[in-house]
This record gives sequence, structure tokens and C-alpha cells, in this order.
Amino acid sequence: LCVINMISKENIIYSLKNIWERKSRSFLTLLSIFIGIATIFIFVSFGWGLYAYIDEISGEGSADKFTLEGKGFGAPGTSSVELGEDELDVVEGTKGVLEAEGAYFKATEVEQNGVKKYFYLIGADFDKQLIMGVGNVGLYKGRLLKNGDSGKVALGYNYQFDDKNFPKGLNLNDKIKIEGEKYRIVGFLEEVGNPADDANIYMDIDSYEKIFPDESYAMIIGRANIDEMEEVVNRVKKEVREFRDEEEGKEEFNVASFQDQI
Repeated sequence: LCVINMISKENIIYSLKNIWERKSRSFLTLLSIFIGIATIFIFVSFGWGLYAYIDEISGEGSADKFTLEGKGFGAPGTSSVELGEDELDVVEGTKGVLEAEGAYFKATEVEQNGVKKYFYLIGADFDKQLIMGVGNVGLYKGRLLKNGDSGKVALGYNYQFDDKNFPKGLNLNDKIKIEGEKYRIVGFLEEVGNPADDANIYMDIDSYEKIFPDESYAMIIGRANIDEMEEVVNRVKKEVREFRDEEEGKEEFNVASFQDQI
């Protein structure tokens, strides 16, 4: 027992002496262990946060929406596939579709105090408000648009601040030029967190069509009961494919539910 105690004591003293004499190596070893443990905790926390986020947005206003868009890469409105009133009528007439609307997206010249930039202009039917549900964007200040709001726009979150979209931030009732015409600001939307989305400009559909009369829809948005969504999406795809006389598997459009997008 005495021998064991002596060996143990000698081993401990020897080990401590080695650690002390090799301080840099010992420090780096301990540091790497701590970094490894911290990394595990970070990724576990990130994973749980991601699951919580998915659960949250799955129950929000977009869960009962689906979209029809032309195939292609890039931002909405950049596809060469045209979607018009005929496709909108087909979607609205499909069994299980509660309502639908067409929405326009276009990169547009915007001017404030002589500074000109290009941002996305969105034109939609704001009485139905389907476009707001798809983006999960609510009102931050002022009011939302309604149909018939001629000469009025709502802006993304970042327009309120200096040196974001323009050198000087904007306020409610300020004027902003779009394609050379002045529009009064009636509302600002909540922050999305993506600078491109927070720079969007929203306009009622009639005002948009006066500026760009021959545009095709960038997307068609529909609403259906959540528990019937998969069947409705399949029906819409079939009906639009037959209307456009396109071969199955070679459609020039996509139909996707909110769950598909998640």
C-alpha cells in the first residue's frame, strides 16, 4: 500500500512538473478541449433553434398558401414564362382553391432627392392580402395598402433609416419617386432581415398596371385549407398543365405549397 501511494504521489508530481514545464503545449491542449466542447454546444443550440423556427413559421399565415411561378432561376419576375389572367382563372376555378390573386414583381427606378437606385416594386390585390401572407410580413408603422390607393405606396423596413436604401431615411407621408412619378408613403412593413426584402416597394395592382400595362404576373398566389393542400396543389398543377397544353414532367411552371418551400 505504501509503495502504491508513493508511486501515485510520484506520478502526480511528475505529471504536474511536465505540465508546468510545457505550459504552452498544455495550454493549447486545454484550449482545444474547451473549443471542442463549446462547438458541440453551439451546434446543438443552433439545431434546436432551427427546429423551433420551422415549427413557428409552419403555423403562421403562409401555411394555407401556395404559389404558381414560371420556371427559371433568379428573383421573382425574371422568368420568361408568361402567366396571365387565363392562368389566374384556371387556378381560381380549381376545386379546393378558396381564393387566388396575381402579383407583379419588377426592378424599378426609385428616386429620392436626386439619388436614383433600382429596387423591386410589387403590385398586388391588397384587398385579398395574399401577397403579405406569403412573405410573412406584417405592418410596422402607418397602414397597409388597399385597392384604389392611387398615388400611395408602402415601403420595406429599411427605407426609414439613413444610409440604408438612401442617404436620408423616409417618414410617413413623405414622397418618393417611382419611374418619375411621386407617390406618398402610407406605411412601413416589419423587418424581414434580408436587405433585398426590406427594400421592396408595395403598390396596389391598378396603380402598377398604369405604369406597366403589358406585364405578365411574376406569380399567382392561392389559398386552400391546410389539410387539403397537397391534393389542391396537384389539382392546380394538372389543370394549368392541361390549359397550357404542356406535357407532364415538362411543365414550364412550378406549383409549390408553403410546406414545400420550407
